[in-house]
Amino acid sequence: MAFEIKVINTQESLESTRALCQELRQKLTACKASLDHYKRKDQPAFSQWYTTNLPEERERAARTQYANELLSLVHEVEETAFLEMISDKKAYKLVLQRKDPAYIAKGKQAEEEFIKILTSAFGMNPEDFQEGIPPFDYQEPQDIFTPLDKAQDLSESDSAHLKKTYRDLARKLHPDSNQNLSAEEKELWTEVQDAYKNKDSDLLEHLAAQLEGHITGFTGVTSEKMLQQIAQGLKSQLRSTEKLIRKYKNIHDWDFAAILIDPKRLKRRRLAVERRCDRFAAEVEEGIAALEAQIEQWKKPADKKKPTRNRSHYKSGNPHSSGPST
Repeated sequence: MAFEIKVINTQESLESTRALCQELRQKLTACKASLDHYKRKDQPAFSQWYTTNLPEERERAARTQYANELLSLVHEVEETAFLEMISDKKAYKLVLQRKDPAYIAKGKQAEEEFIKILTSAFGMNPEDFQEGIPPFDYQEPQDIFTPLDKAQDLSESDSAHLKKTYRDLARKLHPDSNQNLSAEEKELWTEVQDAYKNKDSDLLEHLAAQLEGHITGFTGVTSEKMLQQIAQGLKSQLRSTEKLIRKYKNIHDWDFAAILIDPKRLKRRRLAVERRCDRFAAEVEEGIAALEAQIEQWKKPADKKKPTRNRSHYKSGNPHSSGPST
């Protein structure tokens, strides 16, 4: 039986993984720069242009708000009908009653009377109810299922190593010592604090490797396993960032700062925005018509059907008979 011996060049594999991490970080940095430009430049430019050049959209916005109010009312009626096990018409009347200012004032008065009764009976302070303080020296139950603190599992040497790693990261990432931190470094500092609070030594080592990669391009990371973990994290971040960019590219304000200084592109974008607004306005009006029709049905009084008699009982001449005589 012949065995195949495969020789793996550890250093070559390490360099390949390090190069992959550097490539992923470059792509992620470029994507984040695009998102940052979109939020700082494109969105404000589009908002200002939209408000100035399309004033009729204010009326459409008011109609949209009216449609949302109708939809909220219909949902509340349907939920009340389900919970109270009553018809939609009765639920509609009940919802309107709850919205009546007189009904609300009456409920507040009843609540005040109830608090007075408890105060006189048990000597409680009414301000406790207003501030939401539980009465009767109430104590929150202890959660017996809370996980054990990881600090109990750390040995003295592990705890010392954890503190040393945290101090090294704090010197590089703490905002008081570093005034010019990037957004990525600020996010990394938050993760470092959470990891130290949870006594997660492995995560803290991972974050230290990430920071080293951010500063030196991963040249100081000699563990291939750590580099592979970093690569997986970078891939996950890159996928989510690219997905967000694809979503924003379908919105009319993407790259609008550049469109604004190009008359031809601006004209095409305006036509696209107006067509989209027209379609949306038509959908809103259609929805309003449907919701108003539903509410009108609830406003109508219930039909009172007269009881019908079974006249077949009287065919035999005996009104007490249960059916025709045989």
